[in-house]
Amino acid sequence: MNLKTLYKIAWKEGETALYIDNSDRKFAAKNGNLAWRINNPGLIKHHCRFSRKNGSIGAWDKFAIFSNSLQGHQALKEWLQSKTNYQSEN
Repeated sequence: MNLKTLYKIAWKEGETALYIDNSDRKFAAKNGNLAWRINNPGLIKHHCRFSRKNGSIGAWDKFAIFSNSLQGHQALKEWLQSKTNYQSEN
């Protein structure tokens, strides 16, 4: 997948993540692990402020789906660096 590709919406259908791009074309991410299918390496929850801030475009059960892997990596980075996360683990 081209990292510059931006999808506007995504959802879960069975074990496949479906994406719609800005030209209304449909793409499917299947096989592979869940983190790869939803561009969410840290499996950040969809209701988390870091997922909203970094452009979550859908949800797979409790996890955010991102338009591309860069957004997912940025959400994970911010979540790991947050004081809220650090304090909640102690």
